[in-house]
Amino acid sequence: MIVRFQSLLLLLPGLIGAIIFQEVAVPDYALNEPL
Repeated sequence: MIVRFQSLLLLLPGLIGAIIFQEVAVPDYALNEPL
């Protein structure tokens, strides 16, 4: 339980960072270079 919880805490910032990166980077890319 404790080991899984610690590993979850280690993975959580990466997951949040990826979501924020998609929220910010994808619209900018779509506006700068429309397909």
